[in-house]
Amino acid sequence: MSPEKASTLWIASRDAAGDPETPLLGLTILRRAVFAGERSGFTRILVETLPGHDLSGSLAGTRAEVVEGPERLPDLPPGRLVVLSPGVVAEKRWLRELRLMPVEPGRLEVDPGCAAVLETDDSARAARMLLGRGREEAAESLSRAFPRGPSLLSSRDRFEIAGPDHLRDAEKWLLARLVKDTEGFMSRHVERRISLAISRRLARTSVTPNAMTLVSVAVGLAGAALFLDPSAWAPFAGSLLVLAHSILDGCDGELARLKF
Repeated sequence: MSPEKASTLWIASRDAAGDPETPLLGLTILRRAVFAGERSGFTRILVETLPGHDLSGSLAGTRAEVVEGPERLPDLPPGRLVVLSPGVVAEKRWLRELRLMPVEPGRLEVDPGCAAVLETDDSARAARMLLGRGREEAAESLSRAFPRGPSLLSSRDRFEIAGPDHLRDAEKWLLARLVKDTEGFMSRHVERRISLAISRRLARTSVTPNAMTLVSVAVGLAGAALFLDPSAWAPFAGSLLVLAHSILDGCDGELARLKF
């Protein structure tokens, strides 16, 4: 079995419809993209510098490297190059598909406004095209050097933010991805609706998934204890607390996925 080729995720900067440092459910759009790239197995993650921005906060604790400019051209190995628009919220499953999907070497596959995929032995040439493109979109710049393929890229598992007014839709999209197809009617239409509303608000805070686990356990134990109380109202109150435990029990997993 031949070793897997190197893969590079290149996050562009100048063709964004909005600011990639915009917060989205607790993380900036840029940090979300970097985390998704790490989880999807890219060998290297490069982020173009953004004039007037200090990216150290968004990239802290990650493997991402900042590309400063043409004078400091990164040394890219031959292999798979995936160029991601900074205005895209990407699921790791989609990025993994872009990293592993079969493409014809030397031909550029494009998901307009979202991503471009290139398998090439001349990655340095692609890097020069990206860094020297000015205000041109990344995919259009590469198209001048590499012929386009038949556009095989999937549009699943990603959301394109075309402007600030799309942020609320991006939030809804991310939250909807947390609901599993295998969940029952009550979980999907009652418990999840409440837990997602809670998680949406908690994602912007410093509350951790582990903290939510402790809160959920405490509420569940309090509910169980009320069933031992002889008072007439205790079983009803206990039932409400057990239901609250079930709802809060979903929040820790939701927060973990939202915050990586």
